[in-house]
Amino acid sequence: MEKKLLTYLKFVLPTLENNNIEKGYLWINNPNTNFNKQVFFNTYEEGLALIEKYKHNSCYIGLATTVTEAYKTELLLNRNVIVVDIDEEDLPISEIYYMCKRIGLFTHMVVNSGRGWHLYFKLEGSYPIKDIVEVNRHITSLFEADIKACSSTQIIRVPFTKNFKVNKYASIVTNGNPIRGYDLKTLKNHRVIELKKNNTDMTVDNVEDLFCFNQIVRHGASKGFRNESLMFISSVCKYANLSEHKALQYAYEFNSNCEEGLSKNEIKKVVKSIYENPSFIKPCCLKTGQKLCSLKCKYKNITSDDIFVLPDISLDNKVMGLTKKHIINYQTVKGKGKKFMLEVLTGTELTVMALLKVCNTKFFTKEDISEYLKISKPTISKVLKNLKEKNIVYSTKQQIDGSKKPTELYAYNFDFEKYNKEIVHLNTNLFVAKMQKIIKDNDLKVAIALRYLMANNQTVTLEDISYLTGISSDNVPRCVNNLKKANLVIVDKIKGNKGLCNTYQLFY
Repeated sequence: MEKKLLTYLKFVLPTLENNNIEKGYLWINNPNTNFNKQVFFNTYEEGLALIEKYKHNSCYIGLATTVTEAYKTELLLNRNVIVVDIDEEDLPISEIYYMCKRIGLFTHMVVNSGRGWHLYFKLEGSYPIKDIVEVNRHITSLFEADIKACSSTQIIRVPFTKNFKVNKYASIVTNGNPIRGYDLKTLKNHRVIELKKNNTDMTVDNVEDLFCFNQIVRHGASKGFRNESLMFISSVCKYANLSEHKALQYAYEFNSNCEEGLSKNEIKKVVKSIYENPSFIKPCCLKTGQKLCSLKCKYKNITSDDIFVLPDISLDNKVMGLTKKHIINYQTVKGKGKKFMLEVLTGTELTVMALLKVCNTKFFTKEDISEYLKISKPTISKVLKNLKEKNIVYSTKQQIDGSKKPTELYAYNFDFEKYNKEIVHLNTNLFVAKMQKIIKDNDLKVAIALRYLMANNQTVTLEDISYLTGISSDNVPRCVNNLKKANLVIVDKIKGNKGLCNTYQLFY
């Protein structure tokens, strides 16, 4: 418990021990004995000791630090969190997570108050407290929670202390997620984006354009799922206004692709039962289709669950595979002839590609990518255009919130690497270093070239790296040195046939 509380205090009051000026604030209350007390602390250790002493009382913490032993607006210094207080005892945690997803916000910490939930949103820096309060009210209103508590002197129940209203102790559910905090401006401008859950005017021009339908018909199903699959095929055909005869043809094709098929009479019986039923069910509402759904399906009903939510992920320590098409396939560049793909792609294009490929179950807006990578929207627009031209990325459009103008959504195109085996595996800490501007565009390309050459047991010379990347051999050492400084590469010298040569240890 002590370790969790320490994490909590550092999460809520990260600036407390930066100097000797700031103080933390606790209000202690026991309604049974009418006990009330205000206490202040200068260090996390003092705070822990006070919470331990008063944990069997109601204990509340100020969300901001103060300069003296008084908790007043004019004396407050720093605040680094926004808290939404949802006072609904019977609301399950799953509903809380769903609300966050629906609203499009990631909560860094969740506390069970005993009779509700406290959702903490970390800020990436310090801002004027009056601005934080304004945004706190805005975010609280999105959750349809009570904004009365949103004030500059807001206090919140401390985890592991007693809630007398329900005779329970508060507890931490998710503890201080390390993903970076929000920019206050981002939260201030945040609006709930409701994507169409059901495409009411959905029409299917060609059932074979439905990814799920194609998968089932072309690949069949195991014994336990044959009837379910047949019902799905028949329902889709019926919805698309195909004749019962045509539905039977697709059903027979499906049956021929099953390891153990059904009799023709059994197939006819299933198809007939669907066509005699007066109901019409949209393909995307059928569970069988939902299981096989693909982001790339022409008729996909995009929901809020399909959209990347900032900052919902961290790329740390994920692995991404690259193929020959990403590295050594030739691209014709106007006026410059043929070049390797690695030469043609910029470091930013490689980083965007990595983000979309690693998060392959999500769509991205330009704004999402721009915000996540901290790169301007015009630059991201240009990058996405170039990646689309190379068929590495594809896009689809979806009307949002009843708007007549559709929003363009982007995803990685796995058809790009079709029939190509992965030849290089990269840890995404390499791309994180690029995102955080620890390394530059050319450094990233040199890092990929090093991995490719070493994975293929090829010699690694400055000329080899230059040949793959298009970076002059004079500039390659500078890139290698930058990778060394970033602790991504260790370079050693060994004696070879032609004197000393470099050997490389890669940490990505």
